[in-house]
Amino acid sequence: MQKSVCKWMLLSLCSWMFLASCTDSDYDLNDVTKDGMVIGEVLSGGLGYGSISAEKFLNAGKKTDWLKVKDGNYVISYKDSVKVSLDYDVPVGATGDLGRTFPIVKQSVKLKGLDELFQGDDNVLSFADPRIKLTTYSTAGTPLNVNLTFESVNGSNGKKAETNVNFRLNDPASPFPKTDTSKIWIGANLDKMEDGYKHAPNDKLNDLLSITPSLINLNGSIATDVTPTSKGAYTNIIYEVEVPLAPSPLFKAKISETMEDVFSEDLIDLLFASGEVVLSGTVSNGMPLDLLLNLIITDEKGKPVGIDFEKQDIKSFASKAPVSFTIKEKDMKKMAEAKGIILEFEAKGSEKAEGRCISPDQKVELVLNFKKTGGIAIDKL
Repeated sequence: MQKSVCKWMLLSLCSWMFLASCTDSDYDLNDVTKDGMVIGEVLSGGLGYGSISAEKFLNAGKKTDWLKVKDGNYVISYKDSVKVSLDYDVPVGATGDLGRTFPIVKQSVKLKGLDELFQGDDNVLSFADPRIKLTTYSTAGTPLNVNLTFESVNGSNGKKAETNVNFRLNDPASPFPKTDTSKIWIGANLDKMEDGYKHAPNDKLNDLLSITPSLINLNGSIATDVTPTSKGAYTNIIYEVEVPLAPSPLFKAKISETMEDVFSEDLIDLLFASGEVVLSGTVSNGMPLDLLLNLIITDEKGKPVGIDFEKQDIKSFASKAPVSFTIKEKDMKKMAEAKGIILEFEAKGSEKAEGRCISPDQKVELVLNFKKTGGIAIDKL
């Protein structure tokens, strides 16, 4: 009778082992099951199921004005305008066609939260098709040569990046006061260029993003072929930065998920006194990113207990990729301080999935099991 009671107590204990309360409501490994549990020389069972949404990967739950969903995909999008006065009289006594250069006063755009879009300090934000769309309105009455300089700044580490673009507008130009309208597409990829735009090649826009900027500065100049002689002449430039979140192969970032209060004292006494424990399962990756998954066991203060696992490689759009983490007997003493788990993902751009966007319906799904070998004398209970 005593042996039966002890076995029942062991089954009850196993039924709630590895209870995990997670910081993200989308991720829950509380559903421990006794289905398929085996007790004998080997103790095994299921730990549970959880998922991490694309919203969690992107910290997209934070309110931002520039992270939007367009055509079902996440897009960095920002729209603004700058107006340049071309009101300049011909100097007294001047002859011939005199061109003039008018400065574009610097504008600064704060990208609040972009530096928090992904975790980690060495991220490289690189996407397949960043572009800047311009619509210009001008009453100058003369062709215009436009020079634009875009500078990005990372306010945390001081890094800067810059790119320049030149293009010509209104050639030929309508006489004042008629308004000339032009559309310019700045970027490297023409596959998605919309109708009515003229291409201004630039393959350096990713350089602006790669440093994870918190600020974008815009300045430049507009030069005229001849001096505008009409009062009130102007050029208005409406610009829209548009970056679909389709990672390029150069992309890299870190994402981590914390599971608190996973290991109780009773659980540690049962499983981690001796022998070997394997945490294994499958990961289905529904995102256009290759992932390296590292499991970090932490103490009650959130510090690693010092058990190193081999990182698990999970390809983009993988279905039920196997993962396995072995806690060897030599590390069992370290488990005495174990309390929680950090799931750390190193995300990298995938050549296989290049051009595929991150979308709200994508997620990473994880199923975990355990297998305990040795150290449990069931026949003596």
